[in-house]
Amino acid sequence: MLPVWNGPAFKKPRLPKTLAWVVGVERLSVRFAAVPQFENLQVWFDDHPVNGDWFVTASKAASEKIPQQVLTMWYSSRGDAKWYFMVYPVEARRRSHVRNLLEQHAFLVVENWMKTKRPDTWFQNDQHLRCIWYPGTDHIEMKEELR
Repeated sequence: MLPVWNGPAFKKPRLPKTLAWVVGVERLSVRFAAVPQFENLQVWFDDHPVNGDWFVTASKAASEKIPQQVLTMWYSSRGDAKWYFMVYPVEARRRSHVRNLLEQHAFLVVENWMKTKRPDTWFQNDQHLRCIWYPGTDHIEMKEELR
């Protein structure tokens, strides 16, 4: 089972009943058990689903139908390099639907991204693969970012 890690100063956020984590540790552990990073992989839960905007909470994103991250794969080059699944909440009533979108359209992309052979220079910076859900059009978009 993948360990949960939310940083040295944070705990897994508590959610109101109207929200739910889009996917859990057990499902991620089973689905991604074959990736080479599995032993160096942790799960981080975050309730601020809009990249770069800490003022947008999960509740605000849901009520205003703002495109939001639902899952992000993060390679952190800081200190001891680590890999993280960052999991975000969605409206509880839409959780199953969004999780199915992830499983059908994003998980294979995430797996392939993790299995890709890369030059050593790739590992010198933080890397992200963001699964962004657009509630208005109900689709998932994958965005790779170098940080």
